[in-house]
Amino acid sequence: MNTKIKIIAVALLLAGTSLKAQMPIRQNALKSNNYGVVYSLPLTQLDFELSISKTTYKRGEYYQYAKQYLSIDNPILEDKVVYNLESVSVENIGIPNKHNSYLIEFRQNSAEPFVYLTKDGLLCSINTDAPIIEKATTTKPQMENEATVNAQSLLTEEVLLAGSSAKQAELIAKQIFALRLSRSDILTGEAANMPPDGEAYKIVMNQINMQEKALVELFSGSVKTEYSTSKVSLIPGLENIDREVPFRFSEKLGHVHADDLAGEPVYLSLINKTP
Repeated sequence: MNTKIKIIAVALLLAGTSLKAQMPIRQNALKSNNYGVVYSLPLTQLDFELSISKTTYKRGEYYQYAKQYLSIDNPILEDKVVYNLESVSVENIGIPNKHNSYLIEFRQNSAEPFVYLTKDGLLCSINTDAPIIEKATTTKPQMENEATVNAQSLLTEEVLLAGSSAKQAELIAKQIFALRLSRSDILTGEAANMPPDGEAYKIVMNQINMQEKALVELFSGSVKTEYSTSKVSLIPGLENIDREVPFRFSEKLGHVHADDLAGEPVYLSLINKTP
């Protein structure tokens, strides 16, 4: 991360874009439970969902010849992994406060008394159907599954038998230029064996592009990015929060614990607006 400190100011807690329903559970007041139902008052919990990217840089085997044979000015010079904090979403949820649990007692002659509770024991409604509680969830970034080719399987016998890495690099560069020439001939209609139809054309061009990419990466190096999510929970008190550190983040390690000084702090400021 270029920015060492990120500030999250929470005034309105926003969630993601898709909704998942939570069904409340009906509890009847019966003689077996002395016509009473136990419920808990809610306690506020902040759930942070971190969207994290992991980019892996891999140096090409012939990186030192990238400029000489392919005019690549900035090949990857070393293997490394870099984590980046793409976004943070915060959701305000209610969890049962076990220190504030109560018993609802109904009269024995009440007409089929009941309540609706969440599965955690939070009260939803009394003697009436409960509304569906909507829980917001974030939409996770999707990583495309790109087809790849093993560059080693494309090397010719001449390359494998070459006596030096410099000679191997020269021969591989010639393979790359041959692939580019084949693609150009197909595009201009000058190839000796043109694809017979549109589907065959797409297959041939795709193969040429994948082979070229695999061989070029032997010089330029490769970059692969993966996405993941991580969760952090925090139960705030009644006082305002000023620059508290719920978690830390490291370019080398990704999400780390708030006490782990290997990561840079992510700060949270929260104002209690309860009257």
